[in-house]
Amino acid sequence: MTKKEELFCGMIDMLPRLDERTESILRELQSQNDHLEKLNGSVTRNMLEIASQDKRVAVLESKTTPSKKTVAGLTSFVAGIVAGIVYGLCQWFGKV
Repeated sequence: MTKKEELFCGMIDMLPRLDERTESILRELQSQNDHLEKLNGSVTRNMLEIASQDKRVAVLESKTTPSKKTVAGLTSFVAGIVAGIVYGLCQWFGKV
C-alpha cells in the first residue's frame, strides 16, 4: 500500500468520528439557539412591561398634577358655593 493509500484509508477511518463530532457540535448549537430564543423572549416581554409601566407612570403623573387654571377654577367654584351657603343662611336667619 502506498503512502497516499494509507493516508486515504486513515481519513476514511476518521470519517465516522468526524461525523459524530459534527453532530455533537450541531446539537450543542441547537441547544444554545433554543436557550437564546428563550432569553430573547424574556427580554422582549420585559421591555414591553417596562414600556407599559412607563406609560402608566406618565399618565399618573399627568393626572396628579393639576394645572394652574384647574386650581383657579376649582377655588372659584368652592368660594362661590361657600358664599352662596353663607348668604342663604344669613337670609334664613333674617340678617340680610
